[in-house]
Amino acid sequence: MSSSCDDLAELRSGLVDGALSAEDRERVAGHLLGCAACRADVAELRAVRDLLGRSGARTAAPSPLSDRLVSIAGDASARPWTKAFDRGGSLALPSERHRARVRALLGVIAVGAVATALGLTGWFAAPTSSLGAVADPADEAQAEFGAAAAELSVTGASLSALMLLDSLPEATQDASGVTRPERKGTSREGERDAVALLERAVGAGETTTVDGDQAVIARLDKRVVAAKVAVDTRSRQGTLVSVYDPDGSVLASSVAPPQVAATGAPSPVDLISRAYALSAQRGVEVAHRPATVVAAEDGEGHVVKRWWIDDATGVLLWQESYDDEGLSTAAGFTEVSVTPYAAVATVRTGARSITAASAAASAARLSSSGWDCSDELAGLDLLQVSTDTPTDPRSMHAVYGDGARTVSVLQRHGRLSGAPGGATWDAGMGVWRHAGAVRWATWQSGDTVYTVTTDGSPKLLSRAVSAFPHEGAVETTTLGRVREGWSRIFADLTA
Repeated sequence: MSSSCDDLAELRSGLVDGALSAEDRERVAGHLLGCAACRADVAELRAVRDLLGRSGARTAAPSPLSDRLVSIAGDASARPWTKAFDRGGSLALPSERHRARVRALLGVIAVGAVATALGLTGWFAAPTSSLGAVADPADEAQAEFGAAAAELSVTGASLSALMLLDSLPEATQDASGVTRPERKGTSREGERDAVALLERAVGAGETTTVDGDQAVIARLDKRVVAAKVAVDTRSRQGTLVSVYDPDGSVLASSVAPPQVAATGAPSPVDLISRAYALSAQRGVEVAHRPATVVAAEDGEGHVVKRWWIDDATGVLLWQESYDDEGLSTAAGFTEVSVTPYAAVATVRTGARSITAASAAASAARLSSSGWDCSDELAGLDLLQVSTDTPTDPRSMHAVYGDGARTVSVLQRHGRLSGAPGGATWDAGMGVWRHAGAVRWATWQSGDTVYTVTTDGSPKLLSRAVSAFPHEGAVETTTLGRVREGWSRIFADLTA
């Protein structure tokens, strides 16, 4: 025993006798938890006390035991032991209530120690990584959207111009000064000719170089604005897009890579022809070039998109998108120079069914892993699914579309750290929303940040957003972390 044990010798005896104050009992009990020698000493004293209580005869104690008891009793050893039954004396033997209290205290301490050990085990077994911060997902979401829309719709260089315009409000002015091309021609063509014209427009990038000035128009909430854009397309080298301010100075430029169809990707013309009724009218003109306008009508007879296609080269000269409120976006050349050159045309057939089956299989697998990924969203079919890593992904990107409209959904595990740039809080939708030429919304639900981007109408954005959960940020409590840790331990053991 140590010196601290010797200092507690008298108190150990008092503990056995039940004659300690509450403060002394706690002091001795705390020491006993960590000292096996003192626990053995207390057990020996209790055995002696029980033996004395059961014995009816007065038997002299062995000399070693007698000496031991005298050393423990100290100055009180001269007092007859029978005085211990005198309730007025300080050496009164403990009552049953005192003994119960001591046992209860030791039991509480033991249970507390076990609970603490279990809690600490679960805490440290839980995953150490907390939710990572997602500062502003808009840039990544728009980049993913731009790549998908350029591949899965008939857009030409105008999509890059519209997306660049979103970040440059100082470039916009009133759209009343822009002259839009005629929508009705001199002769009407059937759906087969319309499909052939759209296919030619998709392939024109392989056979021409184009440069010129474009007018870009967008309805931003209730305002219709326009901007001047210069486009220089060098086919396989990409497209240089420059945005001008109202005074004619270049505000910003961006190089869009050439459009390259991914292996197995569906043909945008195939998507359009399946979703809409197509027609064409010849005899119109854009930027002093003869053209044919192709229109896509939905099941209710409403035109959702028009494309003006150059008769000589198939270059897309102008395009317009419409929603319930009329014109949504428009972009096209006011001046243009087209230079044809020889190229080998490529033909894509039968890609849609292969891609749809692959996307559906990927969606089913991701849904079973906890991601929100369905085969259809807001009336649009799932076209592509991708993740950041093949196993245990932290982000997932899904693309829905019909060739005329595209919806991109980016999901990232993490915590949205603040308001994204260029967005305002929409209490009705429960999202941070950006109303631009390309619309997007982002919000937190559980441990996931959702960002939906579209070139469609505000109504389409709202329908897509409402299809996903809005549960707010997840809060991990201490008890929740302990439970997670023990779940992980049991999972490891059963595995």
